[in-house]
Amino acid sequence: MSFKGLLLIRHGNTFAAGDRIVMVGRNQDLPLVESGRAQAHGAAVAIQDAGIHLERIWTSPLLRASEFAAIIAADLRLKPDVVCIDPRLQEIDFGQWGGLTTAEICAQFGEEVWRQWDQLAKWPNQGQWGSDENSTSQQIRGFMDERMTAVSPELVVTSNGILRSILKLVPAEFEQRIGDGSSKVGTGCFCKVGLNTQSELGLKSYDIDLWNVTADQLPFQKV
Repeated sequence: MSFKGLLLIRHGNTFAAGDRIVMVGRNQDLPLVESGRAQAHGAAVAIQDAGIHLERIWTSPLLRASEFAAIIAADLRLKPDVVCIDPRLQEIDFGQWGGLTTAEICAQFGEEVWRQWDQLAKWPNQGQWGSDENSTSQQIRGFMDERMTAVSPELVVTSNGILRSILKLVPAEFEQRIGDGSSKVGTGCFCKVGLNTQSELGLKSYDIDLWNVTADQLPFQKV
């Protein structure tokens, strides 16, 4: 089957039932919990059933992503060197927000500041985030521009903050999804980005082919 574009997936769960749910960024290097590992196995089944033969898996160096990628590679019986770490895929450094619950963030920095980030993906000027929006965007665009030249299917394993940064590379899609509340990506859910055309400035432009699709809804057909 012909596959064009880049397949992306958010890592699996890092919290189990009853755990204290906190903001998890670059400095919170949590492992997958049992349900997160199960999501990785499910993702591998979905990829295999879709007839997608991965040539490479790119992953953030964070444990929750690299472990997720390793499970998929093992289940698909891929060679270990197929999994490659790229630091540009690391989650955002949420600074003082990291490790706090939503209620704690709202109490310390304000409910409106939280809402602006959570619902509108607007970076705050409070909380001493260690990541800068412009540099993060440039790093992600650089990664995407490189990988979209790949001829064979590749998978990217990363986190929700980075995925929303990728979504911002497609402004019309980003605005639509911010408007209808569908910009976030659930754990273990797939996205797919396709290459559109190059602008006059020489920048690649993209299409969002899939966004926040569960493993059992991956819409490719095995051949």
